[in-house]
Amino acid sequence: MRDFLTGLFIGGLGIVAWFYVIPEGVQQFAEPPNLALSATFWPYVVAALFIGLGGSLAVQGGVSLKRQRSNPTSMVRTPLPRDVLWAVFFLVPYYFLAQSIGLLLASMIAFAAYALLAGEKSYKKVALLSVVVPAFITLFFIYIAQVLVPLGPIDVLFS
Repeated sequence: MRDFLTGLFIGGLGIVAWFYVIPEGVQQFAEPPNLALSATFWPYVVAALFIGLGGSLAVQGGVSLKRQRSNPTSMVRTPLPRDVLWAVFFLVPYYFLAQSIGLLLASMIAFAAYALLAGEKSYKKVALLSVVVPAFITLFFIYIAQVLVPLGPIDVLFS
């Protein structure tokens, strides 16, 4: 129930920000040279993330609540402190990989490592998502936000 209500609250904050706070509170005096420099761009990105993640959390909380009512003995896996330490440790090789092979390839490897650490058992799903999610985020920053992203040896594919 707590996840459901938290998701509704976070999504609601995003909706209020999207339709009221940003249009009323952010002033943009001139058109910027690229979208990432716009005064409203990043607030809208954050509001969209609040809406999407809050909605996802509300749906997940609702499904979990429904499942709990039908099966009251189900146990939810909580991360062990060891998992948290591994997650922090994975940031060190990610940092060095990002410098040598670029952010996209390093993020693909890190995404797969974190998914496996979180307990995902479907290797096909891990492989697919570890390619699609970092690629989508990289394309977003390159083409929509117009931010330079260090890509290492695959930079020629995006030129």
